[in-house]
Amino acid sequence: MPKRITYKIMKALKIGKYGVFLVCILGTIFSLNFGLDMDNKLDFKALPPLTSDFYRRLSPIYIDNLDPENNWEVFILENPWVVGTGSREDPYILNNMFIDAKGGQSCVLIKNSDSVFQIINSVFFNASSRDFPTYFDPGQGIYLENVSHGHIINSIFYNNELFGIRAINSILIDIYHNSIYNSESTGIFFYNIRKSIIESNQIYDHSTGIYLVLSHYNSIITNNISLSRGEGIMLFRSNYSLISDNTISKATINIELLNSSHNSVEHNLLSQFTQSGIRLRWFSHHNTILRNTVLGSGSNILIGDSSKNTVLRFNNPSGYFRYEDIASNNKKDDKDDNNSEKNNENNAPPIPLLNILFIGLFLFAIITVIVIIIQLNVKHEYS
Repeated sequence: MPKRITYKIMKALKIGKYGVFLVCILGTIFSLNFGLDMDNKLDFKALPPLTSDFYRRLSPIYIDNLDPENNWEVFILENPWVVGTGSREDPYILNNMFIDAKGGQSCVLIKNSDSVFQIINSVFFNASSRDFPTYFDPGQGIYLENVSHGHIINSIFYNNELFGIRAINSILIDIYHNSIYNSESTGIFFYNIRKSIIESNQIYDHSTGIYLVLSHYNSIITNNISLSRGEGIMLFRSNYSLISDNTISKATINIELLNSSHNSVEHNLLSQFTQSGIRLRWFSHHNTILRNTVLGSGSNILIGDSSKNTVLRFNNPSGYFRYEDIASNNKKDDKDDNNSEKNNENNAPPIPLLNILFIGLFLFAIITVIVIIIQLNVKHEYS
């Protein structure tokens, strides 16, 4: 074979080798960005109970500021280690507590209080529910009712029968940097709570990680939620709230909005769900779903037909699906439903830009190699 032809073939093989190498690199990038499932590297392990002498071993705490025998003043007199005056500048500080409820209803119960307080660096466990003849009393690590300006920080909750933290009819409740696990029902439960923050908590092994009911203007941010038998985060009839930068894995549904409107779901990492990464149903209107990464074996984003005016932007992957969440024979709103989304259409999600680039370069590499080989064959025939 002439040296010129041999050189051309070697050059073609070299170009083809580079083309295949380029395709492999792009394929790796593609699989990392758009794989349907991946291990969540931010999963966490259960923290062991801390039994150091650093903690004060206390009996369960009961404070009702409308009860003269159990108000803050009486509690402070009986517990001189508590510092502060209950003002914004000088809050009550309850720290380094180790409370075993021993099957009681709550480790800490605070009611009817507008004093500013902080619960810090403490451990709460073994609260149980009580079934009375006329009502049911759930067990929880901390229970707040009709409270404002409560802060729960850097504490551990485990083996509490139903809830780690439960708050009702309250405002300005902030929950930061806690570890909550082994709750039969819910890690953090809010009922009629406003202007509160749930931030940077680790919540795992529960039915629902964070559950808000009739709660508005709240923020759920940078939490790590795993091993949910139901939902990672659930909003029911809760509006004007932010769900942002959370990492949620190993749930049935990672985020669900039920009859909840004007909320923003953005920048969340959602993986390893079995049904849906994000689901909207039952008249959840005017919600924004923005820049979420949704990677799981179920449907990435589901929007019920009863939910209108959902804004979807820059999610990865970018598609979503419509489904009939409320059976109805009235089809007059079908046109409105089809036009209500501000971005992607449902059953045919658009091809992401990186996919298009990968396919284009893949075809270019193949065509280039084929053309060079054909040219060499033609030249070989004439030589």
